[in-house]
Amino acid sequence: EKLKELGVEVETKRMLTELVKDANGRVIGAIVHDKPSGNDVESGTPVAIKANKGVILASGAFTLNEGLVADARGEVLACKKRTAGANDQGDGLVAALKIGAATHSLSRMTVGEHVYMYGALSAGVLLDYRGHRILSEDWYGSFIGRKILENSSNKCYIVLDQPLYDQVMVHPFAKGLPEALSAGSLEELSELMGLPADNVASTVERYNGFCAEGKDHDFDKGAEYLQVLSAAPFYAVPADVGSVASYFTLGGLKIDPSAQVMAIDGAPIKGLYAAGRCSCGIFGEYAGSGTSIADGLTFGRIAGKSAASA
Repeated sequence: EKLKELGVEVETKRMLTELVKDANGRVIGAIVHDKPSGNDVESGTPVAIKANKGVILASGAFTLNEGLVADARGEVLACKKRTAGANDQGDGLVAALKIGAATHSLSRMTVGEHVYMYGALSAGVLLDYRGHRILSEDWYGSFIGRKILENSSNKCYIVLDQPLYDQVMVHPFAKGLPEALSAGSLEELSELMGLPADNVASTVERYNGFCAEGKDHDFDKGAEYLQVLSAAPFYAVPADVGSVASYFTLGGLKIDPSAQVMAIDGAPIKGLYAAGRCSCGIFGEYAGSGTSIADGLTFGRIAGKSAASA
């Protein structure tokens, strides 16, 4: 309503393909393509838009641009899911790269393995390719996902016994889990998983000792998630990144505190600003729930003020 009141024109269903600079290197506009249908940019009609003050890129992440992701951190493509909006194609990032923009931390991506979302699943034992525990199963999802990706991306399971499996399967999200392996003994289950049986047995025995004591001395798992695994049959839920994990990108265009996009030579690109996920401002390896909103709101406002006063 405020945009209408101010007479601001909003156009949708157009894709940015180019940024235009003048002879002095200042960004003075953009080329977009009208996309009435399909994904073929060249079939659309190119439209040149002149910028009076500057161009602000707020085009989202590049999670769905598998070419860019492969260059930045290709191993995450093994994840089953992508956490993204339909427009997280990296088009703003690509357009800025064409005119010499610098990037920051494109390899920073959150890999989510949200074990806790499946209720009692966090009470199971997560085993890597050696049959060892590598983390606390009640960790936050992005920490678990990163650990699995780095340590055991192709072979990883969460082991449960019958009572715990029953608890997991009554959870509303249980239908989203991959099909579990099952066997009458841990030795048989180890064979199905392709993990060393001696390691699996010793790991579960050690874990059960922690459960009996009420204290996880290896990873300090919450006492409420310590549950002895002893009642056959036993189950193994696949937990490798290709089974349940999702990823999204955190890096993007390098900006300064005024949200101005930086060039690869370290100088600001006059007339070009970026905000939100297409830029890289405050993020490290962990996105933090809700911080994308804070980042977009804060740097969106800064970018608008900077462009308006240019």
